[in-house]
Formats: sequence, C-alpha cells, structure tokens
Amino acid sequence: MVEDGGGSEVIVEAGGGSEVMVEDGGGSNVIVEYGGGSEVIVKDGGGSEVIVKDGEGSEVIVKDGGGSDVKGRDGVGSAVKVKDGGGSEVIVKDGGGSDVIGRDGVGSAVKVDAGGGSEVKVEDGVGSEVMVEDGGGSQVIVEAGEGSQAIV
Repeated sequence: MVEDGGGSEVIVEAGGGSEVMVEDGGGSNVIVEYGGGSEVIVKDGGGSEVIVKDGEGSEVIVKDGGGSDVKGRDGVGSAVKVKDGGGSEVIVKDGGGSDVIGRDGVGSAVKVDAGGGSEVKVEDGVGSEVMVEDGGGSQVIVEAGEGSQAIV
C-alpha cells in the first residue's frame, strides 16, 4: 500500500513475499527497495528524504516527522527501526542478524553501523551527534542527552 498526499516522489520495488507500506504526507522523496521475506513500513510527514533498502528476512520500519534525511539499510535477518522527529540526519546500516534501533529527537545526527549478531539501540535527545559502529556479537546502548557528542 502506497499513500501519497504531497508533491513527492515515491518509488517502491518489492521482490518477495513481503508487506510494503509507504505513507507520505509531504514534499519528500521516498524510495523503498526490497528483496526478501520481510515487512517494510515507511511513514513520512515532512519534507524529507527516506530511503529503505532491505536484503532478506527482516523488518524495517522508518517513521519521519520532520525535514530530515533518514536512511535504513538492512542486510540479513534483522530488524531495523528508525524514528526521527526533527530536522536531523539518521543513518542505520545493518549487515548481520541484529536488532538496530535509532531514535532521534531534534536537530542532531544519529549514525549506526552494525555488522554482527548484536543489538544496538541509540536514543538521542537534542543537538548532539551519536555514532555507533559495531562489528561483533555485542550489545551497544547509547543515550545522549543535550548538546553532547557520543561516539562508541
């Protein structure tokens, strides 16, 4: 299901037995490329660019409510969830069997790169940059408050 209520470009390419739902209410660019047995949900309510690329077997959910750039890319077997409510950039790249959640409040950049069988959660409040790179079977949790920079 694709619902578009603005002057945006919506491109959905689905190649498997999945459910792909895109709801766009602004002047944004939404691109979903999907190739496996997963569920992809994109909800965009602002003037932003949302790109989701999913390889196989996973669930990818992106919710954007601001003028930001949100990109979620998933490799194999995992769940990637991005929630953005401000004018920020959120990038999540996952290449393993992990659960990756990136949440951003206002005005900041959140970047998560997970390549192993790990669980990565990032929650960011105001004005900060949070970057996590994980390549092993670990659990990484980062919570950054206001005006801070956290790099793990």
